[in-house]
Amino acid sequence: MYNVENVTNGNIKQHTDTMHYIEVVSEKIPKKILCKDIMYIEIFRNTVYIHTEEDTIRSRVSLPRLIKQLEGGGFLRSFRSYIINMNYIDFADNGNFVLNSGVKIPINKRHHSKIKQKFKEYRFNTIKQ
Repeated sequence: MYNVENVTNGNIKQHTDTMHYIEVVSEKIPKKILCKDIMYIEIFRNTVYIHTEEDTIRSRVSLPRLIKQLEGGGFLRSFRSYIINMNYIDFADNGNFVLNSGVKIPINKRHHSKIKQKFKEYRFNTIKQ
Protein backbone atom coordinates (compact mmCIF):
# COMPACT_ATOMS: atom_id res chain seq x y z
CA MET A 1 0.00 0.00 0.00
CA TYR A 2 1.24 3.47 -0.89
CA ASN A 3 1.56 5.90 2.01
CA VAL A 4 2.57 9.56 1.76
CA GLU A 5 3.58 9.58 5.42
CA ASN A 6 6.09 6.72 5.02
CA VAL A 7 9.29 8.74 4.98
CA THR A 8 8.41 11.91 6.80
CA ASN A 9 6.35 9.99 9.36
CA GLY A 10 4.27 13.14 9.77
CA ASN A 11 7.37 15.08 10.80
CA ILE A 12 8.21 17.78 8.28
CA LYS A 13 10.83 19.53 10.40
CA GLN A 14 14.11 20.02 8.58
CA HIS A 15 16.86 17.82 9.93
CA THR A 16 19.38 20.18 11.49
CA ASP A 17 22.11 17.61 12.08
CA THR A 18 24.35 17.91 9.02
CA MET A 19 26.09 14.68 10.01
CA HIS A 20 22.91 12.57 9.73
CA TYR A 21 23.69 9.69 7.40
CA ILE A 22 22.36 6.39 6.15
CA GLU A 23 24.33 3.17 6.04
CA VAL A 24 24.18 0.85 3.04
CA VAL A 25 26.32 -1.83 1.45
CA SER A 26 27.29 -1.22 -2.15
CA GLU A 27 29.39 -3.73 -4.09
CA LYS A 28 30.12 -5.54 -0.80
CA ILE A 29 31.54 -2.35 0.74
CA PRO A 30 29.74 -0.66 3.67
CA LYS A 31 29.12 3.02 2.95
CA LYS A 32 27.86 5.95 4.96
CA ILE A 33 26.04 8.56 2.90
CA LEU A 34 25.21 11.96 4.35
CA CYS A 35 21.48 12.60 4.02
CA LYS A 36 22.10 16.18 2.98
CA ASP A 37 24.01 14.86 -0.07
CA ILE A 38 21.18 12.60 -1.28
CA MET A 39 19.15 14.24 -4.05
CA TYR A 40 16.72 11.38 -4.59
CA ILE A 41 16.41 7.62 -4.36
CA GLU A 42 14.99 5.27 -6.96
CA ILE A 43 13.63 1.92 -5.83
CA PHE A 44 13.38 -1.11 -8.15
CA ARG A 45 12.31 -4.29 -6.40
CA ASN A 46 14.99 -4.86 -3.72
CA THR A 47 17.57 -2.58 -5.31
CA VAL A 48 17.88 1.12 -4.53
CA TYR A 49 19.81 3.71 -6.49
CA ILE A 50 20.86 6.59 -4.26
CA HIS A 51 21.54 9.65 -6.39
CA THR A 52 23.88 12.30 -5.00
CA GLU A 53 25.41 15.25 -6.84
CA GLU A 54 28.66 13.27 -7.15
CA ASP A 55 27.60 9.67 -7.71
CA THR A 56 24.87 7.04 -7.91
CA ILE A 57 25.20 4.32 -5.31
CA ARG A 58 23.53 0.96 -5.94
CA SER A 59 22.53 -1.10 -2.94
CA ARG A 60 20.26 -3.93 -1.95
CA VAL A 61 18.51 -2.66 1.15
CA SER A 62 14.97 -3.22 2.34
CA LEU A 63 12.62 -0.29 1.85
CA PRO A 64 11.42 -0.30 5.49
CA ARG A 65 15.05 -0.15 6.72
CA LEU A 66 15.87 2.68 4.32
CA ILE A 67 12.75 4.65 5.31
CA LYS A 68 13.61 4.25 8.99
CA GLN A 69 17.07 5.71 8.38
CA LEU A 70 15.60 8.68 6.47
CA GLU A 71 12.83 9.57 8.95
CA GLY A 72 12.70 13.23 9.90
CA GLY A 73 15.40 14.16 7.41
CA GLY A 74 13.27 16.14 4.93
CA PHE A 75 12.54 13.28 2.54
CA LEU A 76 9.25 12.72 0.75
CA ARG A 77 8.00 9.66 -1.08
CA SER A 78 6.44 11.17 -4.18
CA PHE A 79 5.79 7.95 -6.03
CA ARG A 80 6.02 4.26 -5.24
CA SER A 81 9.57 4.03 -6.55
CA TYR A 82 10.93 7.49 -5.63
CA ILE A 83 12.00 9.21 -2.43
CA ILE A 84 13.10 12.84 -2.79
CA ASN A 85 15.20 15.08 -0.58
CA MET A 86 12.92 18.13 -0.44
CA ASN A 87 15.92 20.46 -0.21
CA TYR A 88 16.73 19.65 -3.85
CA ILE A 89 13.24 20.36 -5.24
CA ASP A 90 13.14 23.48 -7.37
CA PHE A 91 9.39 23.44 -8.17
CA ALA A 92 6.39 21.22 -8.96
CA ASP A 93 4.95 21.24 -12.47
CA ASN A 94 2.61 19.02 -14.51
CA GLY A 95 2.62 16.05 -12.16
CA ASN A 96 6.37 16.15 -11.47
CA PHE A 97 8.80 17.62 -9.02
CA VAL A 98 11.67 19.26 -10.86
CA LEU A 99 14.95 19.11 -8.98
CA ASN A 100 17.65 21.80 -9.04
CA SER A 101 19.60 19.55 -11.41
CA GLY A 102 16.68 19.47 -13.88
CA VAL A 103 15.73 15.85 -13.12
CA LYS A 104 11.97 15.28 -13.11
CA ILE A 105 10.48 12.98 -10.47
CA PRO A 106 6.83 11.88 -10.87
CA ILE A 107 4.19 12.65 -8.28
CA ASN A 108 1.61 9.96 -7.53
CA LYS A 109 -1.65 11.04 -9.20
CA ARG A 110 -3.93 9.66 -6.52
CA HIS A 111 -2.07 11.43 -3.70
CA HIS A 112 -0.95 14.46 -5.72
CA SER A 113 -2.54 17.11 -3.49
CA LYS A 114 -1.33 15.46 -0.23
CA ILE A 115 2.22 15.15 -1.54
CA LYS A 116 2.35 18.74 -2.79
CA GLN A 117 0.91 19.92 0.53
CA LYS A 118 3.66 18.10 2.45
CA PHE A 119 6.23 19.82 0.25
CA LYS A 120 4.62 23.25 0.76
CA GLU A 121 4.55 22.75 4.55
CA TYR A 122 8.19 21.70 4.53
CA ARG A 123 9.20 24.74 2.48
CA PHE A 124 7.17 27.04 4.76
CA ASN A 125 8.79 25.60 7.90
CA THR A 126 12.25 25.78 6.30
CA ILE A 127 11.77 29.45 5.46
CA LYS A 128 10.48 30.19 9.00
CA GLN A 129 13.65 28.76 10.55
